[in-house]
Amino acid sequence: MLVTLDTCFATCDAAYRNYLEHVAGLIVEWTQQEEAKYQAALLAAEVGAVDRAKTASPDKKKARSPKPATRYRTCL
Repeated sequence: MLVTLDTCFATCDAAYRNYLEHVAGLIVEWTQQEEAKYQAALLAAEVGAVDRAKTASPDKKKARSPKPATRYRTCL
């Protein structure tokens, strides 16, 4: 059997295609798992921000510090 460059490339393409078909399911599954982890992290961050906003009551007014004394006072 005579092996030419064209038949070698065709064999390599077929082998690579078989490999991709074999691995494609694993890649899709891994991608979905990573996406789920990412979405869970985003949701947790958003829930944490909402919880922090609820605990920090906007009704509490910060105690104002007295105005700083002016350095030079003018005499009237």
